[in-house]
Amino acid sequence: MRTLDRQLAHYLKINRGKKTIAEFALLTGLSPSTIFRLENCQQSATLRTFTKIMHHLNQPLPKLFDLPHQAPKTSVAEEPLTSHC
Repeated sequence: MRTLDRQLAHYLKINRGKKTIAEFALLTGLSPSTIFRLENCQQSATLRTFTKIMHHLNQPLPKLFDLPHQAPKTSVAEEPLTSHC
C-alpha cells in the first residue's frame, strides 16, 4: 500500500505543476488539506478519491499504476520518484 501512496504523491506533484494546492483542490473537488496529505503520504486515497483526481486530469484510472516507470505524457516535468512516504 505504501508504494501506491508514493505513486499517487508523485503523480499529484507532477500533474499539479505550478498550480497551488488550493487551486488544484478546487479543480478536483477535494479539499486542500486532502491534496496536501496525499502529496505528503499522510493519507491513503480511496477509490473515489483516485477516480476524482484522474477524472480531473482526463486520464484513465489505470494510468496511475504505470508509475514510476512511465511519467504522465501531460506532465509539466519529469522528476525522479522521491518521497518521504
